[in-house]
Amino acid sequence: MRTLDALAWFFDVRVGYFVDPDVAREVERELDERAARLASKVEEERRAQEEERDAALALQKAIRESGVTKAAHRAGDGRNRRQRASMMRALARALIEDENEDSSESHH
Repeated sequence: MRTLDALAWFFDVRVGYFVDPDVAREVERELDERAARLASKVEEERRAQEEERDAALALQKAIRESGVTKAAHRAGDGRNRRQRASMMRALARALIEDENEDSSESHH
């Protein structure tokens, strides 16, 4: 019996799984449900990662098109650095404002 207990513990099933066909069917159903939930979570995570990647690419494109990276390639004196920092702050503010507008619109 200790061997069955150990197997049940290892596979996270009830001991009856190994000796009772009714319990085995019920456990199989539970395992199928667990597998479906796990597959759903994995797919949800995959979609979230894809969405995050797309958003990062869009952000990179916006930064390139905004001129921030062009300014970054200019001479590195203090004035240009301040200009780049100012442009980056302005871009960050614009992105935050846009995000705030999007979230307030979705709440209405």
